[in-house]
Amino acid sequence: MTIVIDSWEGNSTQGIANAYMASSTGQPGKAIFINTYFNNLSASKKINAMVHELGHNFGLTHTNELKGTLISCTPLVDYDSVMFPITHEWTGFSVYDNIAISTLYPVAVGAKKLYRYKINKYYFYATNACEITPGKDGYIFDGDAGYLYSTQIAGTVPLYRILNGTSIKDHRLNKVQNSSSDVILGYLFPTQQPGTTALYSYGIYESKLGQTPSYMYHYKYTTINSDAVLKVIVGYVSNKTITKETPKYPIVI
Repeated sequence: MTIVIDSWEGNSTQGIANAYMASSTGQPGKAIFINTYFNNLSASKKINAMVHELGHNFGLTHTNELKGTLISCTPLVDYDSVMFPITHEWTGFSVYDNIAISTLYPVAVGAKKLYRYKINKYYFYATNACEITPGKDGYIFDGDAGYLYSTQIAGTVPLYRILNGTSIKDHRLNKVQNSSSDVILGYLFPTQQPGTTALYSYGIYESKLGQTPSYMYHYKYTTINSDAVLKVIVGYVSNKTITKETPKYPIVI
């Protein structure tokens, strides 16, 4: 379905823009209307306003309203969300915007996002967005590391979250289970298959002078390829494809 973007000559008492909400049958909103009175806004604020209206097209309501259905693991109010109804300079999506979209529109049926959190050089990985929240134990959201398969399908193997060293704050991922406390986050292919992309592991060196051992490696996992020296392919995860699942509307985050 096409989303039409149109304009009208409004005034200062009217909104910057408005949009049709997604339908109860899962169809995106059909149009966005822009008030040309606000053409003098900065490009950054215009981006924020357009992304906000597209959010309505996709079924998201304002993050200071109690309408619709709350998406699991997101707060009742999110001031940092692009769906908070105050236009400001574009600063990107909030952690809960990220969770909301990946919950409503997973990249493929049976796929789930692998979230990455960080404190200093220590990493924590989870596919359950309720397991850890920004600020818990000092962690901050650090992006997503790709999409794992929720259940084991033919040819996939488990991906375990394993304690890295002796620090409860640092973890790594491995296809081999080391102990009974290791957690299965999801499943991936050990070799490349159609519709998959590589999940890379980047080793980050930390010198620990005066300690034994005198160094430590931390591991960042991502589908982004770079020229780093300490890089290995852990396996292959789901590509970003359109899901056939239909979310229910309207929804708030």
